[in-house]
Formats: sequence, structure tokens, C-alpha cells
Amino acid sequence: MEEVHMVSINGDATDIEGLMERDLLFKNLEHAKNWVQAQPDPYGNIDRRFVQTDATTLSFGHMLITTVPVITEDIADLAAAREVLKQKTLAAMTTEERIALGFGDWTPDSGDEVR
Repeated sequence: MEEVHMVSINGDATDIEGLMERDLLFKNLEHAKNWVQAQPDPYGNIDRRFVQTDATTLSFGHMLITTVPVITEDIADLAAAREVLKQKTLAAMTTEERIALGFGDWTPDSGDEVR
């Protein structure tokens, strides 16, 4: 699955907690980082660094770079791929973990599909 890197910018230059607005999409993460670093900071921060805020988002001052998937397959193929991924993920879990997540006592060798 392909990914793009979406740059968002704080749309309210008077409030650091303002609403983030989508600005640009990049195919290459390094290009997105370079573009973001070249932008002036309206709050006057000089020492800006990228901070990984979650698995898909980098924060840089008043800007964010979020990595998002691009769906290029037929939706039926995507559903099948998701099911395979779900089966593999559950197979890697312990019985206790599966029960805690509400999947009951399913096991990889039971032959049942997880619902």
C-alpha cells in the first residue's frame, strides 16, 4: 500500500492551539520535512525540532506531517488483505490477550475465521 505525507499548518497564527488545516501532500517524507523546516514560525520559535507524537504523526512547531495510506487496490482486495492481517495478528497473541479483546478462545489452528 502506498503512503503520502500530509502537511497541516495551524490556521490561527494568534493561537498555538488553533485548528490545523491541510496544506500539502508529499510522496516523499524527506521532501515534506525539508519543506516544513523551510517555513517561518509565526510564534518566533528558533529551536524547532521534529517530535514523533504518535505512530503516524511528526510535529514541528506549528506544523504537522501525518503519514496516511493511499488505497490503490480494489476494495474487495483490500478487505481480503485486512482479513489476512487480522488473522496473523490474532495468531501472534496469547489466548488471554484474545479473550481480553473480545475474540473469545479462538486459536489459529481452530480453522474458524475471526469475527
